[in-house]
Amino acid sequence: MKKKTVSLGLSLAMLLTGVTIVPAADVPAEDENVIIVDNQDAEKNGNWSSGSSRDGKYGSDYTVLKKDSTGDTWIKWTPDLPRSGDYRVYYIQPEGVTDSQSIASEAPFTIHHAFGEDVIEVDQRNEGGAWELLGVYTFTEDDSYIQLASTVEQNNTLADAVMFEYVPENVIIDNTDAVKEGNWLNGSSRQLFWGEDYNVGTRNEEGTAWMEWTPELIKDGYYNVQILHPDGTPADARIASDAHYQVTHAEGVEDLRVSQVDKGSSWETIGTWHFNAGTEGKVKLITDFSAPANNVFADAVRFEYIGEEYEVPVEVIVDNTEAAGDIGDDAWHASTWRPDYYGTDYLTTVADGTEKSVVYTPDIPQSGNYAVYYWGPEGEAAGVPYEIRHKEGLTAAKFDEAAKADDL
Repeated sequence: MKKKTVSLGLSLAMLLTGVTIVPAADVPAEDENVIIVDNQDAEKNGNWSSGSSRDGKYGSDYTVLKKDSTGDTWIKWTPDLPRSGDYRVYYIQPEGVTDSQSIASEAPFTIHHAFGEDVIEVDQRNEGGAWELLGVYTFTEDDSYIQLASTVEQNNTLADAVMFEYVPENVIIDNTDAVKEGNWLNGSSRQLFWGEDYNVGTRNEEGTAWMEWTPELIKDGYYNVQILHPDGTPADARIASDAHYQVTHAEGVEDLRVSQVDKGSSWETIGTWHFNAGTEGKVKLITDFSAPANNVFADAVRFEYIGEEYEVPVEVIVDNTEAAGDIGDDAWHASTWRPDYYGTDYLTTVADGTEKSVVYTPDIPQSGNYAVYYWGPEGEAAGVPYEIRHKEGLTAAKFDEAAKADDL
């Protein structure tokens, strides 16, 4: 079993959890799109040893990382990727550790990808002997790796092989491969953009300045359309809050307005649509946004293949007007003073040392795993405590009002 370590952001959307175990027969043979890095080819540091007695290993042996109080015992798998793009990342470990108390239950795999790092904690007390999917990540050809560390809190950690499988269904088109019309400047001073640079467009009220990305899709089906641009912070008044996108898909054309403020440096899904294979689909960015002093970013667009069918996620929104609790003049009261609230108003209170709670109770239409998000105006309080009651019990989380839309 694995869990993803994430930062702690009210609509509800489906969230899938767990490990995908891939039988050996279903794993593609190693070729230019499948790169396997064995423990023998990985870089190692610290207190480790090799083992070969367990079945289900890849190659002739595996590595055992010993408990380490310094954090300097680790193994790093660095692939020679044929191209930048999306890859499924798998790992394998030997069999026979189900009942072992000497094996780590939260082995931390660090995935170093194009936009930073994710940590996946893996319970290694399972059957082993099969490839397990850690996730799908966007990698560049350079500076991409997986690292597994051992800590004093954990028992011995097993390390064998890691596999990178290229995902050809997912297509990334950079700004350098897009068609442009009008005045676009090149930029490279901001952080975490795709490729060599990004473009900056200024307002053109007539909409005659635009950029268009056209993918060459290999499958009919549903795709998440995702945009990437460099950082745009709340204090940066030069960034457009209503960038105009047009998405051409199999059923027609969608017009969207997307804020680029306080975003960037990761893929942002702007919608999911059905596309035909080939080059009929398009994403167009038009510089007819409202504020004349603002700029709009244009970097890469990604088409992430979902499948031949797509089920619209279950979404339940509970506004503060539907909440219960300590609501009134002496506790939580309605306000409209701060901007960017959901609905007609929001609730606010004064910190006076007394406990005053607001309870949001969703009407859940079906059982399952849900992601919980908070929406609110920008505030000043840090570490606002929330409790989330679910099937397994109660989970505590804290929310920083100065950083809106956190994922609780």
